Amino acid sequence: MTKRGESSQARSRKIGATVGIVICLALFGHKFLSLSQESAYRPRPDPSIVDACNKLNLTLPKMVDKETKLVSASPGNQREIVYRYTLMHFERNLVDIPKLKLLAQ
Repeated sequence: MTKRGESSQARSRKIGATVGIVICLALFGHKFLSLSQESAYRPRPDPSIVDACNKLNLTLPKMVDKETKLVSASPGNQREIVYRYTLMHFERNLVDIPKLKLLAQ
């Protein structure tokens, strides 16, 4: 190859790398902006809900019944509380997870 051919090939690589970087930055920027806009419109939890969750979490974990332990509570959107439970005497492979999720809705 001639020296000119090598520099042309090197220039092509640099252009390709630059285009690749620009595309990655554009995609990252788009994703970042869409996530920040999404969180800006997400309803904030009610302060009384946050307070209630904090107070409840001070008493946790505790058994709700012989099979269920309440592990934590956290604020959801606006006036929602999300509870996290542990099923004590169940093996994961014996629980029908899709059916349990359906029942939880």
